[in-house]
Amino acid sequence: MDANDDCIAECEEKLGDVNNFELQSGDRLFGRGDNPVWDMDLEYALGNLNAHILAYKEVADRLAIRILCRRPAIGAFEETYPILALYRHYIELELKGIIIYAHRPLEKETSTSFRKNFTGKKGHDVGWLWTHAKQLIDQANVDEDLQIDWALLQTYIDDVVSLSYDFGRYPFRADYGSVTLPAQVINMENLLMFMNRLGETLKFIRNYLLSL
Repeated sequence: MDANDDCIAECEEKLGDVNNFELQSGDRLFGRGDNPVWDMDLEYALGNLNAHILAYKEVADRLAIRILCRRPAIGAFEETYPILALYRHYIELELKGIIIYAHRPLEKETSTSFRKNFTGKKGHDVGWLWTHAKQLIDQANVDEDLQIDWALLQTYIDDVVSLSYDFGRYPFRADYGSVTLPAQVINMENLLMFMNRLGETLKFIRNYLLSL
């Protein structure tokens, strides 16, 4: 057992002791910055779109790899939903990054209605985001420069669209109706590779637009 395993075991032991969960007067959500071992830097991704986007993918990757390497994926449902939610949010942010950067070479002003949709409920709709992103890519005349199989990319996007905004985050829809499952099972290795291939392609588009 290495140092990481020891640390995991220590944390899991603390979480397993119900006596640790009594409310304490000294508890605060945010640290004072005096513990270099446990304090996490919240300023790191502030204003850094790339770091903010990739943070969700990296955490999802670690959780998916942990399932693959430490125990069978079958039955690990309690970890599957958070992983799907993290990956889905990652793809949502990649698409938003493409839209933000695509406006720059076009010097395109965004309408009030678009800004309202972008930051509102439609801004969580992967299908809506992709449609708008692809329109901007076409308008910028860079689709040939990128040399991407757009039809194949669309099949990847369609699969993510099947993961509604509520799916993975809630056991029911916003109207309290049942969530429709896109499938009965999901292969964790396929999920890991699928999201990384899709994400790297979207990141490539985003970085290309940033360079213009």
